[in-house]
Amino acid sequence: EIPTELTNLDGLTMDNEGYIYVSAWGTNSVYRYDNDISSPPTLISSGHNGPADIFFNRRDRILAVPNLNIPVVEFINCTPPGNFLIEDISLADDNDNQILEPGETVEIVISLSNLFYAPGVSAELNTTDADITVESAEAYYGHLEIGSIADNSDNPFVISLSEDLAAHNAVFSLTLTTEDGSED
Repeated sequence: EIPTELTNLDGLTMDNEGYIYVSAWGTNSVYRYDNDISSPPTLISSGHNGPADIFFNRRDRILAVPNLNIPVVEFINCTPPGNFLIEDISLADDNDNQILEPGETVEIVISLSNLFYAPGVSAELNTTDADITVESAEAYYGHLEIGSIADNSDNPFVISLSEDLAAHNAVFSLTLTTEDGSED
């Protein structure tokens, strides 16, 4: 027996990784528990109308959510967390010409999307390039709903370029972490 704050539970199913999904009429939502059910559930989807006997299609990674109170079955893409997509990168340099030049400070805004609900997304930008200093390396994106896009325009990454910078390709790494511990 596992106590829960959720009410009017109905459907129960498991995905390929052993996560357990449960539908709750009390909140008209679907939640996911870790495979050992040791942590509080993560909200997967909401706005249903009496989510009932849910089913997980393991081959296509689709969660089917029948609604008892209306004649609708909703299908949710359950690609695992961590499958982030970079939708756009915008740069704001000192003279607004979009050309990174020696001695400039540059703000970087990265737009992300995710195919799965991602709670509390944080990002860290790094480089080992000796001509580039990352002045502001961390950004918080908040919760990414399924299919939503978020950016770090409220707290852009900031880099400074060396006065001795010569034209070259620079390599950056972007580490994304969710509050439930997933990393990409």
